[in-house]
Amino acid sequence: MAPDGLRRSAPAPAITPPGSRTGSAGTVRPRSRPTRRCTTSPGTTSRGRACTRTWSAATAWRAPRRSYGRIRDWYHGEEGERATTTLDPRVLEENPDARFAVGLRVRDAWPLLCPADDGSDEATYWLFDDARSSWATVEYVPGQDTYETEQHGPRRLWDDVESAYRAWTAEGAPTRDRYRITVTPEGQTVSL
Repeated sequence: MAPDGLRRSAPAPAITPPGSRTGSAGTVRPRSRPTRRCTTSPGTTSRGRACTRTWSAATAWRAPRRSYGRIRDWYHGEEGERATTTLDPRVLEENPDARFAVGLRVRDAWPLLCPADDGSDEATYWLFDDARSSWATVEYVPGQDTYETEQHGPRRLWDDVESAYRAWTAEGAPTRDRYRITVTPEGQTVSL
């Protein structure tokens, strides 16, 4: 899951706002309106803090992003391994700091929250990997303390997401502004 505020494209020596010029080296592009900009030249290192402003919790997660297609492009009716979780999947949709932290740890995957259209407030939280080989769902039902999960494929996406979320809470649930971004000619790193 790409962290809220960052998305990787090409080998990247720059962190820039959407639409800014990055030259030929590429960029890590914010998916929210950034509050910082770090730029490096060949052979240099730049450091900054993670972006903390978003348009809104809902739009920042989805905008701007490439089209991934439809659920049916990844899910073909396969039976997955079923289990339960106590982690309410909506927290990953509603808390930008949790989304950011989980996205740093769970790479090459993306989420999709699908509310029921029957007025029940139920929802299915989907996870897909970019390789199109794994998917997971978590079924949110209002008033429940446990939620049904289903996972299919070589990656256990929900297990990865839940583990990343628990690691973030064990660290004290740091906000995005506590993370430091280091950009070098060899790549980017994010640390607390």
